[in-house]
Amino acid sequence: MEAVLAKKKPALFTVLTRTKNNLFLSVTRKDGRPLYQTSAGALGLSGSRRDTPTSAEVAGKSFNKQISNRGYTRCYLRIDGRFDTTVRAAVRGLCFSAITFSKLDHIKPVTHNGIRLKKPRRM
Repeated sequence: MEAVLAKKKPALFTVLTRTKNNLFLSVTRKDGRPLYQTSAGALGLSGSRRDTPTSAEVAGKSFNKQISNRGYTRCYLRIDGRFDTTVRAAVRGLCFSAITFSKLDHIKPVTHNGIRLKKPRRM
C-alpha cells in the first residue's frame, strides 16, 4: 500500500553535448536546476582518448549509474551537435540501465547561409 501512495519522481532532462574533443553529459530537473554532470575528461581520460566511442560509452554508463542510484526512472534526452559514432556510443551507454528515455530531441547546428564563396577570377 505504501508503494502505491509513494510520490512519483519527476522526469529529468538529460543533455548530451559533443565538443571538438570531449563529450559532456548533464542532467537537470524540470525547472533547470542541475542535478549531476560528467564528461569523458572527468573520468580521468586525457588528450585524444576523450574523443573515442569507448570513452563515451563509459561516460554514459557511469552517468546512468549515478542517476539510477538517486531513484529516477524517466528522462528526456537532448543531443546538441552532430550525431556521429561518439554520440551513438554515448547513447548506447545511456541505454544500459533501467532509465527509460521518453523523448529524444536532436538540436542540429544552424547553417547561416554557408561559407563565403571565393571571388571569381578576373581575366
